[in-house]
Amino acid sequence: MVPAIAPRLLVGVVAAWAALRLAGPTLLDGQLRLFTGWAPAYDGSIAPLRHKPGAWAPLECGPEGWEHLSELPAQGLQVLRAVDRPACDDGSDAVRVSVSVDGMGVRGGGKPPEIELPCADEGADVGEWLLAPLRRLVARERPLLHRRLLAEGLLGESALEELGARSGIDRWAYFTPFGSPLAPQPRELLRAWRECGVLFAIEGGQFVWPGVRVGHRRQLQSSAFGQAVNLTTLSLWPLLFTIQPLLTQQECAAIIAEAEPELEDSLYTGRDGLVSGSARTSQQTALPNGGSALVHGIEQRAHSLIRVPHSHGETLQVLRYGKGQQYKKHHVQ
Repeated sequence: MVPAIAPRLLVGVVAAWAALRLAGPTLLDGQLRLFTGWAPAYDGSIAPLRHKPGAWAPLECGPEGWEHLSELPAQGLQVLRAVDRPACDDGSDAVRVSVSVDGMGVRGGGKPPEIELPCADEGADVGEWLLAPLRRLVARERPLLHRRLLAEGLLGESALEELGARSGIDRWAYFTPFGSPLAPQPRELLRAWRECGVLFAIEGGQFVWPGVRVGHRRQLQSSAFGQAVNLTTLSLWPLLFTIQPLLTQQECAAIIAEAEPELEDSLYTGRDGLVSGSARTSQQTALPNGGSALVHGIEQRAHSLIRVPHSHGETLQVLRYGKGQQYKKHHVQ
C-alpha cells in the first residue's frame, strides 16, 4: 500500500514487473541463458547472486532450515532432494533423489517417490539422465496428488480441472533453493546436491519462491533495501507474496512527483481497440525502464529480490484515482 503522501489523491503505484511474463523464453539453443543485470541484493548471511551456470564458484543455497514444500501445489515446481549425500562423491554407483511433485510434501509421515540416477553418467545428456525419469514420475504421481487434494478438500473440482487442463511449458531449468541458476549438466546438478542437498527443477523455466503456507515469512538481508526485507506468503492459490518494506515514503513522494506531469487518461481494450471511457476513469503513466536513477534502483531491487531477469519485467506504472473514479470488474489475459 502506498503511504498517504498526497492527501487529495489516491495514488496507486503499480509494480507491473511483479506481473511477470513467466512464459517468456529462458532457454537459448538448448543452453540455460546466463542471467544478466542482477543487482547484488543480498549480503550478510545470504550471499549475492553471482553464480553463473557452469562457473565453479560457491553456490547460493540459502540458510539452513529454510522450508521448500507447500500446502498447495505450485504446478511445475519439482523439489528434488538428495537422499544419499554427498551425492556420488563417495564412490557409490548411483544417487537416490526424492521428488516432491509440484512442491508438495507427503502427509501422514509417508515418503515422497524417488528416482535413481547413475553416478557414472556425469557427462551424459541431462534429458536422458534426469528429465526422462523425472517426467515419467511426475506423469504418474500428479493425478494421484490431484485426487488427494480433492479428497482432503484442499482444492475444489474446478481448480483441479484447471490444473489438469494445463499442458505445461516444457522448458525445464534448474536452480538452487536460493535461485542460483544451474547449468543443465549432470556434473553441475550433482554438485548442487552435494552443496545444497536440494535443487528445484522447474517446468516453466523460471525460478519462483515456494509459498509454503499462508503467513510463511522469509527474512532476507538486502543491501539494495538497506535493511531486512520480509517476503510473506499472502496466498497459495494464486501464489502471492507481500514485500515489506518495498518503498519508503520518500521514494513514493519522488515517484509521484516524477509521474504527475506525464499522467494521461487510462485506456482499456474495447471492441475497437484501446479506448477511454466510463469503464476506466483513472489516470496513469509508465515510467521508462532504467529512466531516472530512482526508477532504475527500484527495478534492480525488484528483479534481484524476485530472482528474474529484466527481460521478464515490465515498466513501472503509476495510477491516480480521484474521488469517484473507478476501473470496473474485468478479465485480464
